[in-house]
Amino acid sequence: MGRLKSFSKVNSYITCPYQHYLRYTEKWYPKQKSRALSVGSAIHECCEYYRKNKIDEFNFDQTNEIDLRKWLELYKKYSKIQEEYDFVFIEKTFKCKGFIGILDGLVKNKKTGKLWIYEMKTFSKMPNEFDRMFRPQPYVYYQQLKNKGIQVEGVVWEYVRSELPKEPTLLKNGKLSSVMTQNIIPDTIIEAYNRYGLNVADYSDLLERSKINVSNYFDVKERYIVPEVAEKMFNEFNSVRVNGKNKKKHINSLTCKSCSYKDVCLCELTGADEQFILEENFERRRK
Repeated sequence: MGRLKSFSKVNSYITCPYQHYLRYTEKWYPKQKSRALSVGSAIHECCEYYRKNKIDEFNFDQTNEIDLRKWLELYKKYSKIQEEYDFVFIEKTFKCKGFIGILDGLVKNKKTGKLWIYEMKTFSKMPNEFDRMFRPQPYVYYQQLKNKGIQVEGVVWEYVRSELPKEPTLLKNGKLSSVMTQNIIPDTIIEAYNRYGLNVADYSDLLERSKINVSNYFDVKERYIVPEVAEKMFNEFNSVRVNGKNKKKHINSLTCKSCSYKDVCLCELTGADEQFILEENFERRRK
């Protein structure tokens, strides 16, 4: 049915045609990735190498925003995905009925044998159920798999925090603070009392209370998908006819604040030189 459409391009167009125009038509890309994008990409790639047993080939120094070696050790210890699911495949491109998409993975529940779409998401603030319910990508992928004859139950999100846990504060009296924050996990308490030569027996209560915080860094959420909803969502996305020359702006504070091109639009709204911003903060990629 002609050129294949990717979810990311269609979603970009729906969010804001001008965003789509700058990125996919004019090929303007930010010179520097945001911290969220930089760390998220590094963590995602690290996990991919780890699952494919190629971690020796991974570049741990690709970002100085987070200690990836330390992060990986914690991930190996606390990832629920490894305990509860087997990977059927990792990072696979699917083409079906006009759409092309890249799935983070397909997993099988070890207890039930049922298949689930797998998506890894890094976060600084844990998304809520509303965010998961109204995220269209899993619905589109669900229908793609169904059209390929692969029946899945829904989507499993693996959430990993994009920063490392913190050690408890060392007080002036030489003891660790008993104040429990959501950033402290058992491993960081152990690191702290080993670092300062403290008695482990004095912190057994602190260790026990900190266990609940592990889910603030590594968690798994399942969401079943209703087949009729997935089919409707897929058809709606598939019906979008992207016009690469459409420059219409969708001004919305909820989406604009996280858009890489917001400064370009701000220049136009205030009468400043948007071309200067494009050339200063972006680079043009031509294949």
